[in-house]
Amino acid sequence: MTPDDLFDDGGIDAWGLRERKLNLELVDAIRTDTQTASSDATALALAEQIHSDLMAYGTGGGEELTEVEMKLAIRALTAACERLGVPLRVRFRDYTSFRTYWTREGASGSWHARRVIVSNLLDPVIDALTARSQNLM
Repeated sequence: MTPDDLFDDGGIDAWGLRERKLNLELVDAIRTDTQTASSDATALALAEQIHSDLMAYGTGGGEELTEVEMKLAIRALTAACERLGVPLRVRFRDYTSFRTYWTREGASGSWHARRVIVSNLLDPVIDALTARSQNLM
């Protein structure tokens, strides 16, 4: 599973571009563990999407998830990691609280500092989930 698999086709927007919509049922299934066989792979895809969006949000824009979707995604990933025994401690809930967090951490004027925050938080999770997924194959 890849981050692209977390999205449904949302049709065509006003500019003629294809829209993608986060599959909220899948995200909720990750949170509640209603998917057993692929929970590591889906958690990994979600972690990669969150990583990508937080990087985009912290360094100039282009994130795909909305504020509410980011909140739901973080909540789902936190629950999945807890269930899978993968350490994850997110100190923010969504984009807005991420901005507050990076300000408090002294990363206001530095895209690099924000990238480091995201990498320090999610790279170990992605590595652990990748290892778990590979061990299940």
